[in-house]
Amino acid sequence: MRRTLHAYERLARLRDRAAGPLARLLVRLRVSADQISVMSVVLMVPMVFLARDNPWLAAACCLSSVAADQIDGAVARRTGTSCDRGKLVDMVCDNLAFTVYTVALVVGGLLAPATGILL
Repeated sequence: MRRTLHAYERLARLRDRAAGPLARLLVRLRVSADQISVMSVVLMVPMVFLARDNPWLAAACCLSSVAADQIDGAVARRTGTSCDRGKLVDMVCDNLAFTVYTVALVVGGLLAPATGILL
């Protein structure tokens, strides 16, 4: 268990180091971690409309959403605002983004509706 925790902590530090420059910029612009979490959902919404006709642009929306999801924690840690409420906001936004992603795949014809419902 300790080895797994140590590996996770190393991965988290690496992720924070990679996100560092953008996180510093967002902190300087006074963008909160919760705002970034919500933005990760907003960035996923265009994918619903783009999945069928413009898959590359849809993929860019998806990747942008994933990047925003990775940066919100780094911003929270940098600003000292990491708390249980923020973790809840992040979790809800992650689940909303995944739901929008699933809907986009169904609308785009890349996933059977029954499978989308199961997800």
